[in-house]
Amino acid sequence: MTETFGRESIKADIDLLEKMIEEKRAILEKENNIVEEKELVREAVKEVVKQTAPVLVATAPKTGAPAPAPSKSYLDDLSAEETDQVKVLVGVAFTKGLEASIKQSQSSPEYIQDAFHDVLTDRLYEEIIARKVIN
Repeated sequence: MTETFGRESIKADIDLLEKMIEEKRAILEKENNIVEEKELVREAVKEVVKQTAPVLVATAPKTGAPAPAPSKSYLDDLSAEETDQVKVLVGVAFTKGLEASIKQSQSSPEYIQDAFHDVLTDRLYEEIIARKVIN
């Protein structure tokens, strides 16, 4: 995909995510016949991260907190200061665009980046549901 992210408005980024989600839905439905809506959003966000910072994603050092259990949020294991860092990054995504927030997150430890991606995915999922792109 050749679209670029990081436009001034998150609306433009969400429009592109919606298109990516529809493409992924078609592929996954063909392969599996069952598609979890939130997983579509998660995969679209991963693709945006790879497009924005492919080298940094591939070489990020593995430091910090261990991955949480699947039913747990990364925010549950973070200090108040670390939670605030994640909230700031999400705020940047919704004010300056995905590209700006992803680039800013690259200077954070990997576990902060993971938490940011999880929270961002949740927020984008809620926004996309509100737009009735997915159920």
